[in-house]
Amino acid sequence: MQLVRDESGRCTGVIAKNESDEYVRYNAAKGVLLTTGDMAADREMMAHYNVSLSKIVRYNINTNDTGDGQKMGIWIGATWTSSPAAICGRSRPS
Repeated sequence: MQLVRDESGRCTGVIAKNESDEYVRYNAAKGVLLTTGDMAADREMMAHYNVSLSKIVRYNINTNDTGDGQKMGIWIGATWTSSPAAICGRSRPS
């Protein structure tokens, strides 16, 4: 997957695979909303962006949760939300 920018640097779409495993360009009329998975398997990202969880997330990490979506957004200049990540589970970090 690749985000597409125009000459001014504005994100205008994405190139991604469709159901037939073919690359397709999707153009955005008003903007692009990037939703991503997890980054728990990237310890450097966790230590920088989610300090509280990086101290307790040590096991049962999906090795595919590498933060690729977050990195793609950062590389294109997207804004990073400074609020803590959503927490699913039985306990909350202190």
